Amino acid sequence: MKTKITRYSRRVVIFTGMLFMSVLLWNCDTQDLEFIDPYEFVNDDFDGIPDLSEVIDEDPEIVEPEVGTVEKSAETQALISDILNAGATGEISQESKEKLQSVETYTQQLSAAVNEQAQNLTTADIANILDPAQELNADLEQLRESLKSAPASVRALLPKIQLTVDFEDLPGTAAQANAQAQPSYTPFDAFMQTVSGPCADAAYAAYDAKILLLTEQRDANFFIIESNYARRLDEADDRLVERQNAQADRLETIRTEMIDATGDILAAAEEAESLGETETAAQLRQLALLYAVDARTALAEWNGLVLELLEVRMTQEKAQALAIREAKTAEVTTEFLAAKTQADAILQQSLEDCHNQGSGN
Repeated sequence: MKTKITRYSRRVVIFTGMLFMSVLLWNCDTQDLEFIDPYEFVNDDFDGIPDLSEVIDEDPEIVEPEVGTVEKSAETQALISDILNAGATGEISQESKEKLQSVETYTQQLSAAVNEQAQNLTTADIANILDPAQELNADLEQLRESLKSAPASVRALLPKIQLTVDFEDLPGTAAQANAQAQPSYTPFDAFMQTVSGPCADAAYAAYDAKILLLTEQRDANFFIIESNYARRLDEADDRLVERQNAQADRLETIRTEMIDATGDILAAAEEAESLGETETAAQLRQLALLYAVDARTALAEWNGLVLELLEVRMTQEKAQALAIREAKTAEVTTEFLAAKTQADAILQQSLEDCHNQGSGN
């Protein structure tokens, strides 16, 4: 039997075949797209922003202050040597006699009670005069004030405060190093979500993830900076206590040296007495009293200056710690904001791309 295919039947067959092929191709394309992230490019762009570098916050160099001293009079030391050697040389030098005469001339201007105390001075009296816990009697207190304006010839025979260049820092005590300023940085600029949809959601998610990472890195650096700053403040306080204790030891050592130096003057007076130089012996005892009283004043003044210097140095070290803290905070903040600006630009471009693709409608 011969089958006859009409023109209409042929058209039906062709149309049916084409319809089948279209359905098949549509199904395959849909299945393939289910496994493709159309917004993967967004994440790749944000991954290109570098991490923040770890902050380098090295400790500053700490230089111990040079606190000076109270020196014994070189001229008096030479005078004592001359007197003690007089027995061998047979006489006291004219220079020594002139020095002692200036002491006698000065002492005659003071009350008779001062000279009396000088002629009866003992080593125990010297120790009491140089003991800051012991008050001076009225006559010696008057002598202490008078010695501040004594003639240069007399001052040359008395102890001398020797300061260092570090004491030039004393006028700068107004520095406020304990300010507790907090790190400052520009807050996030929030984007207006004018674009929505899956593409925009992917862009915002990638942006938020990157900003969160950068924020954690920034805050980790801030923690290092703040921890170092707090530690440096504590260390400055500890150094102050250590330096004050060391100064107390130095003060006691020099006080002992001044007691011994004054005792040497009394020993020279006894030597002069043994040589029959009674006038010289009396003048030496006058010098011993002036020396002890002036040494007391010099030690107190020097110690006060040193303690002030130590406070100033602590303040300077705290100011330095604060300056480092602010500089490092600014350094980290600048790097963070640069990375955030880059992320903002990528987000803005991504949202524009989403809108142009029609995903944001």
